[in-house]
Amino acid sequence: MRTLGTALDVLDLGGRYQPYRPLLNEKVKSYVALDVQTTEFVNVVGSGESVPFKDEGFDPVIATTVFEYFQRPHKAATEVHGVLRAGGTLLISGAACAPRFVDEECWRHTPRALRSVLAPFSQITIKPELTSLGAVCRLTNLFLHDSLKLKPLQSPP
Repeated sequence: MRTLGTALDVLDLGGRYQPYRPLLNEKVKSYVALDVQTTEFVNVVGSGESVPFKDEGFDPVIATTVFEYFQRPHKAATEVHGVLRAGGTLLISGAACAPRFVDEECWRHTPRALRSVLAPFSQITIKPELTSLGAVCRLTNLFLHDSLKLKPLQSPP
């Protein structure tokens, strides 16, 4: 990624929520959110499998839990690679092991699958989240999400 003092052109792929935007506020020249749904944060409606921007237009691309929704995640990775400037970075997050939350989800990516999807990139670093407070909260949320679907726990006898 370019130096921290440089104003960044950011693409937020699947950017309807933008949880990481506040972390970049001081460093952002432009922040573009692309998503298939319109929200108050989305600038461009479209899919990551067909990114409608010129090549080498962004410094980082942020993809927060969005690659599991692409029917063709390899195509999305190629599209993202094309819009990154030289030295740019794709910051991607996603669940490797979690229940399916909505019917639109297609994939869960293991480290091996991520390396395959991200093959266009020259350097890939995968950091599993196992010991943070966030991981504990997410696991608790998943447990409650699934447990409350059990009939005996839904209402008192």
